[in-house]
Amino acid sequence: MKLLELLKNQEINVQLMWEKEKIEFSAMVVDSDKNAVYITPYIHNGSELKLNVTNDTGVVCNLYANDTVTNERVSWKGIELTTVNKNDSIVYCIKAHGFNNVSNNEDRREHERVIVQVDASVLNDEGTEQVIIHDISDNGLGIYATDHFVPTSRHLTIYFTDNIDERLFNFKLECDIARIVNQNGNLIIGCRLLGENKDYQIYEFMKRLKTRYSHLVKEDNKDTEEDNSVKENNVDESADIKESGDVEASRDVKDSNEIKESACA
Repeated sequence: MKLLELLKNQEINVQLMWEKEKIEFSAMVVDSDKNAVYITPYIHNGSELKLNVTNDTGVVCNLYANDTVTNERVSWKGIELTTVNKNDSIVYCIKAHGFNNVSNNEDRREHERVIVQVDASVLNDEGTEQVIIHDISDNGLGIYATDHFVPTSRHLTIYFTDNIDERLFNFKLECDIARIVNQNGNLIIGCRLLGENKDYQIYEFMKRLKTRYSHLVKEDNKDTEEDNSVKENNVDESADIKESGDVEASRDVKDSNEIKESACA
């Protein structure tokens, strides 16, 4: 099935992936032309989330839908997704090039953790406890608490707020405790999310992008510092060579004068 064969009002799933990380959201085809398919955008806090995913962003966009003929689950990998204005509405423009225009089998991967360090509140049968969310993944999170916090039930409700690029996220997450480890007087509690939360998936994905960007900036700064260090060393070596050359030249001149004086004598 070709991408442009998707039908208007057909339900699809969009997957944005970086390495082993992904977020997914449901959408609907609103229009198409000879070059692209247009789908509904993801709505967060009442506004459209503007996304632009192309080959140079480091993010892979995959699309999932049911084949309009066989009704089998199919996917398109590595497509382009940009935010455009069409008929006075914000929509996502989907394009595929070359072999990517033809659907293939679905291929999903598991997520790993990303460090966040965010203050949070945990509610259980004993009341509320202030904790720190240390890391998050696609289906859970890890929290740090003091050993004074003793969960009395497997179920926890976690509240936290965070801001990413001026976008505010407020969460109330229902979780089950998967493991508890006591480490130097602190509890490390691994929690598994109950149910699906699209805002949480968006949050996790954006956190990963920020982490990746920060890492790239640090690597660039490190490379720049190393380049500057090499340049400084080269300058120092050039100065040493010049100084050495001046000394040798001075010695040659002195030796030549001494020879002349000796000849005259």
